[in-house]
Amino acid sequence: MAAMVWSWDVSKFTAYSVYASLIFAATAITVIYLQIRDPTFHQLAYAGLTALVLTRSIYLLHVKVDNAEARKNMWWTIAIGVSSFLTGFILWIIDNEFCDALRSVRHQIGVPAAFLLGILSSQPSSTFTG
Repeated sequence: MAAMVWSWDVSKFTAYSVYASLIFAATAITVIYLQIRDPTFHQLAYAGLTALVLTRSIYLLHVKVDNAEARKNMWWTIAIGVSSFLTGFILWIIDNEFCDALRSVRHQIGVPAAFLLGILSSQPSSTFTG
């Protein structure tokens, strides 16, 4: 998504620069994360990248979309996307902060309720593998 919105309607040189920058950023984020092993760093890097995509998308919406109906539909799409992102991001933070407690609760309540809790905490595989 980042490559698409940041390389839209630009020269080939700029587009390839965007691609190279994204590859560099992804590599740097991965290397740093593997060194510090702090999920908060990974979460903030992801949030930052998403914020950049959102910023560019809003810019393109204002500059390139003239049709009022299409613009209205795109704002709804943006609102749904931001809501979805924030919901997932909050669940991700909760999962990272309370992973051990959630795993303990899943073991105590058993299957099928544990499976549902596993889905909510983004770790359904641990429900069955212990």
